[in-house]
Amino acid sequence: MANTNGKKPIYKKWWFWLVIVIIIGGIIGAVSGSPDDGSSKPDTSNSSVSSSAESKDEESSSAAEAVAVKAVDLITAYEENEVAADEKYKDQVLKITGTVKSVGVDAADRAYVMLADERNEYAILGVQCYFDDENKDSIADLKEGDAVTITGNCKGKVVNVSVKKCQLEA
Repeated sequence: MANTNGKKPIYKKWWFWLVIVIIIGGIIGAVSGSPDDGSSKPDTSNSSVSSSAESKDEESSSAAEAVAVKAVDLITAYEENEVAADEKYKDQVLKITGTVKSVGVDAADRAYVMLADERNEYAILGVQCYFDDENKDSIADLKEGDAVTITGNCKGKVVNVSVKKCQLEA
């Protein structure tokens, strides 16, 4: 059946395809986002300028400053009041003890360990601990159900409680 009113269908107009290309480009950009946490501060904790004695002092002081918390308590704090939990934990170095729910790699190719909410095995919210490439090998042998202690920098709740720059404690 011929189009009698002389108008082109929408999918034959140039601007329609331009909008489609922009939308697809935005989706691809969002999915393949930067693997870092978005901060522009350089990591100076292992600076080659500092001596080995200063480096050891920094490591021991950061370990001493780490806030010890159980994964289930961290999850509970964010479920009860996200604002209060952010004030207490966000941008703090945490030493988190919990049970491994899963080990994987996200869409941006970042390795992570998900710590389970031990109160409810079907819980959606968990603690997602991201590991840098130099620490990725330390989580290769972890399995679901393993008890672990992980130290990292809490970034608050996105979908899960997010912890970046993690290290697996021995």
